[in-house]
Amino acid sequence: MKNFKALALTALTIAATLAPAAQAQVADRVVTPARVPASHRNLAQAINDAGVTIYDGRNTKECRANEEGRLMGYYEGHSNYMVLCTNNGTMAEMLKTLTHEAVHMFQDCHTGGIKSNGVQPTGEWKKLISYLSDKHVSEVQAYYPEHKWGHEVEARAFENSPNQVASGIGTFCF
Repeated sequence: MKNFKALALTALTIAATLAPAAQAQVADRVVTPARVPASHRNLAQAINDAGVTIYDGRNTKECRANEEGRLMGYYEGHSNYMVLCTNNGTMAEMLKTLTHEAVHMFQDCHTGGIKSNGVQPTGEWKKLISYLSDKHVSEVQAYYPEHKWGHEVEARAFENSPNQVASGIGTFCF
């Protein structure tokens, strides 16, 4: 648990400080909607239509598994891209990660538009806690400061709902 928290905080720091370098490293590995399974293609298209590029980060330093754990992916709003660490999970895990990070993207849009860097929950997130597993609830409480619980609860609650998230992108990003 402590290792995951350290990894999550490290990932956020890396994403915030080294984002342009990470983007340059993965620029040749764009994940187009055509490369995404049909179940999530609409979501990938909505992400791209909003001006956010999805990258396969398997060869980046940020996506290398280490003693702290493994990063599944991240959204970098300031630079309009999202990275999936395809080397660290199964296709099912990557699709869940894509959806999870897309929630953070539309939270960014809701807060002030892409690049606002002000990710906030879009609704009454406390009502969503009952939809999460005990494991998810304990991870959110253990790994995130309380002021960030809302956006993480929302992302976890919708990570199995790609069409709802695509609709959220349509609502908040256009």
